[in-house]
Amino acid sequence: MDKYDENLEKLINEFQSLGEEDDTDDFVLKLALKKGRPMKVITIALFALALAGLSGLGFVMNLRPEVSELEKRSLTKFPEFSFETLINGKYFEEISLWYSDTYPYREELIAAQNTLSGYYGIKGGESITGDIKTADEIPESYVATETTEAPEADETTAEDVTAPDLETVSVVGGDTTLETSAATPDEELIPASSPYEDDAVENFGTVYVAGNSAYSMFYFNHDGTNDFIGAVNEFAEHLDGVANVYACVVPTSTGIMLSKEQQDSFGSSDMKGAIDYIYSGLNEYVNPIKVYDLLMAHRDEYIYFRTDHHWTSLGAYYAYAEFADVAGFTPVSLDDLRRVDFDGFLGTYYTQSNMNPALAATPDTVTAYYPNGVDNLVYYNSDLSAHTWPIIKDMTESSPYNKYSTFIAGDHAITIVSNPAIEEETSIIIFKDSFANPFSVFLMNTYRNVFIIDNRYIAIDVRTFCQEHNIKDCIIFYAIDSVSSKNATLIRSNIVK
Repeated sequence: MDKYDENLEKLINEFQSLGEEDDTDDFVLKLALKKGRPMKVITIALFALALAGLSGLGFVMNLRPEVSELEKRSLTKFPEFSFETLINGKYFEEISLWYSDTYPYREELIAAQNTLSGYYGIKGGESITGDIKTADEIPESYVATETTEAPEADETTAEDVTAPDLETVSVVGGDTTLETSAATPDEELIPASSPYEDDAVENFGTVYVAGNSAYSMFYFNHDGTNDFIGAVNEFAEHLDGVANVYACVVPTSTGIMLSKEQQDSFGSSDMKGAIDYIYSGLNEYVNPIKVYDLLMAHRDEYIYFRTDHHWTSLGAYYAYAEFADVAGFTPVSLDDLRRVDFDGFLGTYYTQSNMNPALAATPDTVTAYYPNGVDNLVYYNSDLSAHTWPIIKDMTESSPYNKYSTFIAGDHAITIVSNPAIEEETSIIIFKDSFANPFSVFLMNTYRNVFIIDNRYIAIDVRTFCQEHNIKDCIIFYAIDSVSSKNATLIRSNIVK
């Protein structure tokens, strides 16, 4: 008789000793107790109760969130019923997606799971989230690629851009003038709690965590970069004789804080080489604002967040000082500005690394500087509805994931600041991604009027706009990760011929 048969015989004897009147459930319970395993029975019972409770929690509709502050996106909505989706099976697939995406306390449960995993040593000092990719080689100097000729841009050429009617709105050359005066802030409106415009959510394919800091990998794309260079050149030439055009491409923390060996090990492209390549392709109508070497010289300072892809106000200030040198004005000193700190910030890298517990243990601090002479701004959504908001919003009590929104109310179609403390009637317009948010605050100490455009939400007739508002300086301001064909299209959308 082998060991299996011996165990089976023992089990049969146990069953017979309990009595024939016992049903199967009683048999299992009594067998467990007889074996001296009451704690296992209790554990199984508690697990079953917890599982049942969590399953029931998932069906409590009023606990289900509609937006994720952590991921900065609108969550999946419950699908509308139709016989077509019922028959092809998509209806139940969409319900399943809705159920998992909007599960109550989903983010808290994931964070707790990661924390417990850390206690068991599942996560080490380094981790990578996402796939490692293969980047294009970076030429030493600008090399044109064969691309189709870009169409003449007007209010309908750019995809994913909401452009107002040319005949009715001044932002694209019409008759209605935007209001630039700042009234009482709309305190009932909180941008961080509004439904998110999902096309603006920044997502990173590969995030590397080392210790308590995270970085996103950069993969150079030759065609997309050349398209971006061409768009900037066309844009600047279009403004010739109207405004001075400047371009700033900002490295992320990966290119400054990681060694070349670390970047090479993941196949991440040489960021300095990519930025130099971009500047080498710009024409005589563009004035480059080169910040890579400057940031490298200050890499021992707190110029980048550890849990977020953005730079800090200090990093943005160094770029502002470099712009001042290129443009020929004296930058305001940080010592002359009022400072505020917001502790407990957990940014995009925390989200993209599946809420890495090492990042959660050492959150960032968001430092902001108030501009002198002005407190409020006016921002416009893509439908041109206007709202007044503080330039620097107190985020002390905000969610830890939204503290970067302290700067200029976050990202909106058009943002305007008019500073009465600046006597000379000077104006600047900046086309940007979110890296420019703290940078633009420093401009308010130099220019009387600051116009901020986020092309993800709107397109304007830039030449007419600059003429209408007497704008003499224009900056195209993007992080290196935003250099792409998509943003090239958005930049071209402002060229109305």
